[in-house]
Amino acid sequence: MNIPNTGNEPYKNSVIPPMEHMQYTGEDSSSVTELSLLPVFDEEDERVIQTWFQQIENPDKNNEVPIEDFISEGITLVMGLSADANQLINRANKSFAEKAIEIGKVCIRLKKLIRGFQKPWGVWAEENLPFVAKRNREKYMLLASRPDCWPFSFLGVDRLEMLCSVTKEMEGQDRIGDLLRKYNIGFDDTAEINLSQFKTMIDIAISNERLIKNGLTVALGLVEETVRSGIQFDANLVSVRPETPVLGRTLSSSHGEREGEAPRAFAQGCGKTRVVYLV
Repeated sequence: MNIPNTGNEPYKNSVIPPMEHMQYTGEDSSSVTELSLLPVFDEEDERVIQTWFQQIENPDKNNEVPIEDFISEGITLVMGLSADANQLINRANKSFAEKAIEIGKVCIRLKKLIRGFQKPWGVWAEENLPFVAKRNREKYMLLASRPDCWPFSFLGVDRLEMLCSVTKEMEGQDRIGDLLRKYNIGFDDTAEINLSQFKTMIDIAISNERLIKNGLTVALGLVEETVRSGIQFDANLVSVRPETPVLGRTLSSSHGEREGEAPRAFAQGCGKTRVVYLV
């Protein structure tokens, strides 16, 4: 069981941002009999937890332990198990991204091989690769075509796609590296990093680039504050007034402020369509 360090955890034990949306690449062609369950709960974890349970249920009357100690031990157990769970998610995201890139590489090569065939690539792929959804196929091919994103597979497929998108118009062979340098985001693939902090900095850079591409200039500190408050900058960026940068987004809540939004951001509008003013 891994107990995370306080304040400066290595990426393998860090608490990560909201879990990446994981889904099948397309149709799941695996039958139940082909599935094998991988054990992720080791015997040491089980022994420690069962010992804790037994101590609570059958306390030693000759050596009474204050209930506060049991509570403290329980908190430590949850902390360690959470670190283990986050490590599994991080590994899954990295493995998924690496597999997606490999799928994209093969698809790119297939696209070249079928040149001259009567059917265009899109139609051919729909007929011959039905087990990979069209949107995912396009996403994986994009990642495969951008070697500069490969070292960052630990960010997961979705963030890699966003990084490739916001750096699309940049020049050079290391566009993502240039973006990181632009925002002073240090990265060394040989050093341990706090994955949670790194992903947050990447999200801030992506959000600011999206604003810039939509002709909106917002203080980077405010963009950071907004991102850290959980407001996502999506593709629906608009500007209602030239002097007032706004972020358009779809919300299902009623009029007024949303609980948990950044102090300098508030939403207003009609129905489900809302705009978030950055002031």
